[in-house]
Amino acid sequence: MTTALALPERRTLHVVQAGTNHGARGNLPHLRRLQEESAIIDVEIIGVDPLPNRARTYAADAERAGLRTTPREAKIEEFIDDLPDGAPVLLNMDNPGAHAAALRQLADRDVAVLGGYFAASPADGQLFGFRYACSGQEHDAKREVAQFCEHLATFAGRGGRDRVWGERGRPEHLPLETVYRQWTGAFVRETLDKLAIGVPLNYHHLEVTRDGRETLPIITRQSTTHDASPFALATEVLGNPPVAILRGDAFVVAELRGDGVRLHFARLGKTDGRVRVNGYAGFDRETLDAAERAERERQLQHEQSLQRADLARQQREVTEALRRADQQTITRRRPLFFTD
Repeated sequence: MTTALALPERRTLHVVQAGTNHGARGNLPHLRRLQEESAIIDVEIIGVDPLPNRARTYAADAERAGLRTTPREAKIEEFIDDLPDGAPVLLNMDNPGAHAAALRQLADRDVAVLGGYFAASPADGQLFGFRYACSGQEHDAKREVAQFCEHLATFAGRGGRDRVWGERGRPEHLPLETVYRQWTGAFVRETLDKLAIGVPLNYHHLEVTRDGRETLPIITRQSTTHDASPFALATEVLGNPPVAILRGDAFVVAELRGDGVRLHFARLGKTDGRVRVNGYAGFDRETLDAAERAERERQLQHEQSLQRADLARQQREVTEALRRADQQTITRRRPLFFTD
């Protein structure tokens, strides 16, 4: 007598994609790979976007990638009450304030939420990638990520992708877009896979990268006085870290200030176990003011250098003109010679 193994039935994983522009389209290869590598999961996307025709364009792209997709022309806030049971929500908007608003509305619901966005720091030109993932029951984590996004949005400028990856961004950033999008896309695929089969996530709920390769957990701390020592903040975090931090591990303390946020980069010593803070990136008024002053001084020095160079050029031209004029003057020291 032989007993045949019963193959598990395929089931549909509904995914709500909020925001259907560049970030969402970047996720499509990873969602397709999730479906192709699974013997039981069929991915079905609901693309939600308030801009006319954008959701339909995204749905057409998804269908060409072999993914069933239903477009919905709406804001994600308007669609939350109609979410399919158990459907995770992917947030891909280009403003952290929009992420914060959606996270606030999802915080008390048993809905898993994932998201990501990129930022170019006006202070030092550094390129950042942020990503987050919260399971349906991690209500406090959703609120924490929302609070971080709200503080980060304080100085969010207009321009979106064009300022980060486009013609108005820094030339050195352009080749890195593929690397950073791979960092967020692989995260989406692996996280959805675990959510689909009910396996706990092995990511911290909020993370950052500065090169598209190394991933650092972000641990938030509220600051009211703006004079907290970065070393004290890092030491406080290590007293009761929300994520495992071992010797040699790097992490980020996000100091949430009334005027923005500062990211303090720290590492736990591999040999001595001592914490070291290795600089910060500031998205706050004080840092941005200092950066603007430094930029103005740099521009002034550049203009003065150009003026000095132009003055030196003019002086050289006058000297050369006088020399040539002197050479061409007919005098007894420089007579004309004739012949027949």
